[in-house]
Amino acid sequence: MRPGPGLIQAVANTVAATSDSNVWVFGGRAVGGSPLAERFGGSVWTDESPTLPGPGNLNSAVITPGGDVYIAGARTRRSTGAIRAGFVWKFDGTQWTDVTPATPAHQYNALALAGRGTLVAVGSKPGPVLQEFSQGTWTTVPMPTSASLTAVTTAPGGTAVAAGRDHSGPILVRLRPGAASATVLNAPAAPVHPRSTTETGVVAVAPGTIWLLGLYVSANGTTLPWVVGLRRQGLRARPHDHRWRHLRAIRGHPAGHPGGGLRRPGL
Repeated sequence: MRPGPGLIQAVANTVAATSDSNVWVFGGRAVGGSPLAERFGGSVWTDESPTLPGPGNLNSAVITPGGDVYIAGARTRRSTGAIRAGFVWKFDGTQWTDVTPATPAHQYNALALAGRGTLVAVGSKPGPVLQEFSQGTWTTVPMPTSASLTAVTTAPGGTAVAAGRDHSGPILVRLRPGAASATVLNAPAAPVHPRSTTETGVVAVAPGTIWLLGLYVSANGTTLPWVVGLRRQGLRARPHDHRWRHLRAIRGHPAGHPGGGLRRPGL
């Protein structure tokens, strides 16, 4: 498979697919900084990029069961590259439509799909932003924390779980279907010191089983990856829940470290 013409001089940030004949790659062009969306239909690549008013960063994308594509990120200033405002666009198979909320995040970092086609978007304003888009209407969910949110997933049943960090370190935030506000969960979210870590990815494979991906700063200042699996029979709000169990915890070590690469620490 050869890349599409637009991918030759571009930065690819994310990928979404529903089959081998419906694969999307999203990112930004190296020249001009405009968002890029390339679709692979099984034999050839097609440029399906939206025409945004100016350059921007495309950070996340999802495809609905009905085939609609949502993308999210932030528009930037052409002269400096500084972030201007977050955006959300929708592709219905024919054209792109701007569906950005009237009160958008400063930057959108991640998207996920919940039950009944509800779109969940997280980002920063500054401060955390968690918004839902359903039947053409956006709802901003009150947040009980000053965290920045960097990733979001949905568990079976439609519960959304967002990952990020606040003043104390990495956190998880839960939003149940139909809930009016989100809840901060008390979970051992990283296998390393919390003040040196960030969460960059999250996936909920069951109502009480979550896998997290992140980065941490080692003693010598090197930024390295970590992965942790958490299990809890029923998610509870902090500070009352201290019974999460690590399924697996893996963290990276600098080159030359004994057993270097990714290894499981003693937990």
